[in-house]
Amino acid sequence: MKKLTMLILVLIAATGLHAQRLFLEYNLGYGTFSMSSMRHTFLEQEEPVKGMKLNDDFPGKLTQDVKAGLSFYRWDAGVEFGYLTTAAKKSLTDYSGKYKNEIRNKGFKTGIFARYCMIGQDFPLKMYAQLSAGTIFTKSRLTEKLNLPNGGHTEMEEVKLKTTNLYLQPALVIQYHIIQSLAIQAQIGYEWDVYKGKKYYEPTKTNFKADWDGLRASIGLVVYLTN
Repeated sequence: MKKLTMLILVLIAATGLHAQRLFLEYNLGYGTFSMSSMRHTFLEQEEPVKGMKLNDDFPGKLTQDVKAGLSFYRWDAGVEFGYLTTAAKKSLTDYSGKYKNEIRNKGFKTGIFARYCMIGQDFPLKMYAQLSAGTIFTKSRLTEKLNLPNGGHTEMEEVKLKTTNLYLQPALVIQYHIIQSLAIQAQIGYEWDVYKGKKYYEPTKTNFKADWDGLRASIGLVVYLTN
């Protein structure tokens, strides 16, 4: 992480004679999430109620991220912030009531990125190779709820966990400049959590790990604030 930050600073300094442009961008996309450790534990655990059905199994969902940075010569570089979410749920409903077991994960990303224009530097249509790296702060909520309306009985147990991962995400970016100060873009890549911290709630660690590995695809807008 520190080496990549230093590389970005060196590149900015090395291209100081070229025009630099400040930009902001927003990307809305879709991601798949491995969650291999949590999926295995969730599916294999013994349930107190037989006959439960799997409703969700950490499905892919919408992703969002924003970036702010500098564009100089063939390079773009800066910081990024993102949001991820997915969940798994098992439940059983019959005439007597409902039992639910659910895990819901939310991921908050902070990192840095750099991308290099491989094709189309002097044209509206450009192709970039991009690399992002940073940290994902994950908050998880584990909920078990039993509701027996006929007997007027409800029980709920909730546990909140948190963990920190480190990620790398190589991607290919296609960008088209509509006008000088506005561009649209599409990108596709793969996010890999190079370090997966164990989830914990103070002061106890658990065997759960949030594994956000998976495909990332998005479309976005880039606004240039300076010429």
